[in-house]
Amino acid sequence: MVRWSWRVTLLTAAALSWGAAAEAQSDDVVARSNALFEDGKRLLGEGKVGEACDKLAESNRLAARGGTLLNLGLCHEQQGKLLAARRELRDALALAKRDARADRVPVATEHLAAVEARLSYITLVPPPNVRAEALELRVDDAPIARREWSAVAVEAGRHVVLASAGLASGCGAVAAPSGVSASSVVVTFCGAPSWIVTTASRGRKPVADASTT
Repeated sequence: MVRWSWRVTLLTAAALSWGAAAEAQSDDVVARSNALFEDGKRLLGEGKVGEACDKLAESNRLAARGGTLLNLGLCHEQQGKLLAARRELRDALALAKRDARADRVPVATEHLAAVEARLSYITLVPPPNVRAEALELRVDDAPIARREWSAVAVEAGRHVVLASAGLASGCGAVAAPSGVSASSVVVTFCGAPSWIVTTASRGRKPVADASTT
C-alpha cells in the first residue's frame, strides 16, 4: 500500500507538472499569435500587403480565431488572391454568425460579395461518350467535385483542365477572362472524339454550353 501511495503521488505530481507546462505553452502560442496579428495590421497600414498577409496567416495558424481569419481574408482580397480570400471570408462569415458578432457579419458579407464579383467561373461539361460518374476533372491539378462542375471559380488567367476516365486521360487549357467573355477547351482521350467544353465569365456564374464537333 505504501508503494502504491508513492506511485499515485508521483503520477499526480507529474500530471500537474505536464498540465502547467501545456498551459504555459498554450499561453506562449497565443502571445506569439497576437504579436503576429499586430505586426500584420501594421504592415497592412504601411502598404506592405504581401508581408502583412504572411503575418496574419501565421497568426491564424498558431491560434485560429474569427477576427484573424476575417482580416486575413481582407488582406488576401487586397493582394489579389481571390480564391484564398473567398474561402477565408466564407469561413469568417460563418464564425461571425455562429458567435453572433454583428460587427463582423456585414464586413464579411460585403467583402465576400466583392470578391465573388471579381472571380471568373468556368463550366465543365462532360462529353456524351463518357459516363460522368467515371470521370475525374481537375483544374490546375486541384480535383473538382461533380457538384461544382457547373461553376468552378477561378482567377483571371490561363488554367489547365485535366480529365481522366479510367486509364484514358487528356488535358487542355482555358483562359479565364478579366472581363466578361467566354472560351472553350477541347479535351481528347487517347485520340477518341471526346470533348470538355468550358465557358468563363467574370462576376457571374455561366450557363453550361454542351457542344461537340
